Amino acid sequence: MTNTSRPADGASTANALSAIYPSLGPQMRKAARYAIDNPEEIAFRSLRDVATRAGVAHATFSRLARAARCESYGAFQDRVRRDLSRSWGFADRARDIQAEAHIGFKRLSGHAAACVRNIETLNARDLNDRLRHAAETLLEARRVVVAGAMGSFSLASFAHYMANLAMPNWMLLQLQGGDIAGALANLEPDDAMLVIGFAPYARTSVRIAREGKARGCRVVAMTDAASSPLARPADVALVVPTETPHFFPSQVTAVLTVEALIAEMIAASGDEAPERLRDLEENRRSLGEYWAENDEKAEKRR
Repeated sequence: MTNTSRPADGASTANALSAIYPSLGPQMRKAARYAIDNPEEIAFRSLRDVATRAGVAHATFSRLARAARCESYGAFQDRVRRDLSRSWGFADRARDIQAEAHIGFKRLSGHAAACVRNIETLNARDLNDRLRHAAETLLEARRVVVAGAMGSFSLASFAHYMANLAMPNWMLLQLQGGDIAGALANLEPDDAMLVIGFAPYARTSVRIAREGKARGCRVVAMTDAASSPLARPADVALVVPTETPHFFPSQVTAVLTVEALIAEMIAASGDEAPERLRDLEENRRSLGEYWAENDEKAEKRR
């Protein structure tokens, strides 16, 4: 018998559900959204518990399993467990990349397809209400501290740079020698934190999120699973998919979500943000910080 609990294209459960989501009825969509957002519940709780928590009939999840090309709900659970148990070893993934080269894997199209699936999964999760909640949380803060360690530092830096153009109360947390206590010394309960991190999770980021929460700050986490150690202490968790054929987790949906979050904040900020952006652009032009046609002429005269 053919095992249909794993589709031929090797898509994760979340991406498989995302692909069929538009064709599902209202109750099946409700079950699919719950499964996408709560894979640990699906993997380790009984069908009765999951259905009760999701607010749908037991049979709805059985039908969803078959729609996702699984022979039964048990096979569906097994597939989710495999997703959760995948190795995050960079070296193993790098070897997979090398193996793909021998079978003619089209690198750009393969990566693009993975990014599209991640974006579809993100859309299926319908994070708009949670995004607005995160924006309100950050807007209400005296100061917003942005943190990301190791591979997530560049994304934290990008979020800080973009937000700080319009909102002067954003601060990028700079860790010197792992001195978390020193970096958080001036943190107050009316501050908020945006902490970014994906598996394998940097210990520093987890400690920062927990310390911020312990100090009474509101914490917004951007991470890749509801079970993430960053999501647990968060007041708002923005869970984004990061699957990729690369050895390093994809940042595409994370960048998209950062952009959407800051746009949501700008939309709710009144006149202050547009005025600050206008003043900033005028100052940069007057100081000659932007390349202009005169620069081209000057280069040619040299």
